[in-house]
Amino acid sequence: MTARGPVGLHELLGPESGLPLDALHVPALDRTVQDLVLVAEVDQINATLPDTVIVLGAAAAGGGWMVSIAVRYAWERRAAAVIVPDRSLSATVIELARRFDVGLYASRESAARTAVLVARELGAREVGVLTRLDELAARTRAARSLDQCVALLSDALGQARVEVVSGGVVLAAAGTEPPDPSRIEVDVSADSRSGTSLLVALVTDREAELADRALHLTAATARAFLLGTELAQIRAAAPLLTATALTGTDIDRFLSDPRGGSAAISWPATGPYRVVCLHADAPEAHLDRIGPAVYATWGRAFPGIPLARIHQGWLGFLPGDEEWSAVAADVDERIGRALGRAGIAVGLSRVGEGAPPLISEAWLAARTATPAAGAIVFDRLTVAALRRVLPRTDAAVLAAGWFPDLVADPHADEIMAGVVAYLDCGANVTAAAERLHVHRNTLQTRLRRAQALGIDLADPESLLGTHLVLVAYLRGNHR
Repeated sequence: MTARGPVGLHELLGPESGLPLDALHVPALDRTVQDLVLVAEVDQINATLPDTVIVLGAAAAGGGWMVSIAVRYAWERRAAAVIVPDRSLSATVIELARRFDVGLYASRESAARTAVLVARELGAREVGVLTRLDELAARTRAARSLDQCVALLSDALGQARVEVVSGGVVLAAAGTEPPDPSRIEVDVSADSRSGTSLLVALVTDREAELADRALHLTAATARAFLLGTELAQIRAAAPLLTATALTGTDIDRFLSDPRGGSAAISWPATGPYRVVCLHADAPEAHLDRIGPAVYATWGRAFPGIPLARIHQGWLGFLPGDEEWSAVAADVDERIGRALGRAGIAVGLSRVGEGAPPLISEAWLAARTATPAAGAIVFDRLTVAALRRVLPRTDAAVLAAGWFPDLVADPHADEIMAGVVAYLDCGANVTAAAERLHVHRNTLQTRLRRAQALGIDLADPESLLGTHLVLVAYLRGNHR
């Protein structure tokens, strides 16, 4: 199906139409024709709507000066074109039409006959548009996936770029974006809790109206696919299991469904598997909004594998056999980059068979990962990565409770950075000073000040906790 939208002026009045017209001036930019009027008096043009083809009766085209007035009125009303009886017109009139870029055509038939012929041609072409839209509706209703629906819509728009975007993530796309496109979009959100999902078409100005009609026509189908994706994930995640049943520990807040009830999680009944955790340091309401995008991204990467909503994220279980080993290794390429743009970090456990420890491994890996850095596998964790485990908000509370005098000091950040560098460099003052680009004596002054404000650098047992809190606190202050 080609992209032939609402009838264009060039198509309607062009030579291929067979109408008895001679073009005196063809507008540089094509126009969509919405209506046709036959006027007996020039003043009647002031009542016409934009994008109208105006046919001048004999009286209204009684002389070149009257045609000039008609062209000017047509320009003011943003009409598509003016058709005049076939008679000699001065170069001045044609130049005026060219200056205003209003279509000017001469008819070899009477005004009444011309109006009938153009109206018949316009009606026939509009029927063709409606027929093509009906065909598109039937084909998209029969589509088996969101990808197929989008591909059909792109084909109907002449391979223009069509996307479904949810939570800032492109769930499905087809076609190519034209130069300087018009952006047409329709809201296809499943419900108010799911956030905004858009069906978007990037088309030429000529195709904008057709795209708008086509998008509204297929919006219900796209919305149904989005809703069906989430419902399928919920159904596949049965049976329902509580967090305690999964882990053997009392961490309901971690694994319970934040909207009430138990977390819907299932895992392979036999054989080894790998746990994948998707984690976002964001309010639960935000996760609900981007949920459709997460489910769709996961479903495309790992079809048939359920994904369960948990506190601050999602859990999934990938088979750990050889067939799936390459898939797991490619998890960052499949979902990490797309979800990273939505602020979601990805962590993977090792391959094993015990749910509780594997869930803990995946959760810890996701907590240490950052959305921009890509997925982290548990057995590749480093000591440096563990610094990110402590949430910034918790670090602020701990720092204020443990070291209130330090937090209140106007030079707190400099002092804390000095302590962190000192501990990072194994208590080597010279190396720490070089890292901070300060003099050795300056760092020693800051360390003495830190001890005066409550940090005990001589207590080995407290140094690890102090180090983690200060790192997380500084990270929070420099977001």
